Amino acid sequence: MFKKILVAVDGSEHAKLAAEAAGELAKCFGAQLVIMHVMRRSGSGRIPEELKELARVEHVEVTEADMLRSAADNIVSGAKVVAQSAGASDIVITIDMGDPADQVIAYCKSNDVDLVVMGRRGLGDIASLFLGSVSHKLTQIAPCACLTLPYPASAN
Repeated sequence: MFKKILVAVDGSEHAKLAAEAAGELAKCFGAQLVIMHVMRRSGSGRIPEELKELARVEHVEVTEADMLRSAADNIVSGAKVVAQSAGASDIVITIDMGDPADQVIAYCKSNDVDLVVMGRRGLGDIASLFLGSVSHKLTQIAPCACLTLPYPASAN
């Protein structure tokens, strides 16, 4: 039924639960699991003020873009560990840039994704309360089935 499952992750606890559920589903269906994180912005090539002294002393330049990319890499790596622990074995990682819902939808359309798994809430900004969350947008216009997971009441 599901040959390719995509789990959208943002580093939140909800995303961790989604990665676990997606890993279990991938194992049950023998599906490939795509772990996707979408960066809202790439960051600048400048060194943040907080790191200028480190750059001077250590001769290491860490730009805002480097830090954002490192955070994205950590998010998908953590989700991969969770998904593998849940039984997923065929895992692909992708990091994109832009509006999260738009990028997930575009990936689904161009890669024949059968199911998107995500948490109902993530690390979105306050605007999502007024404009609609990523999960809500995806469930409305994704070209495939969507599974949104609530955060368990016992975990609050």
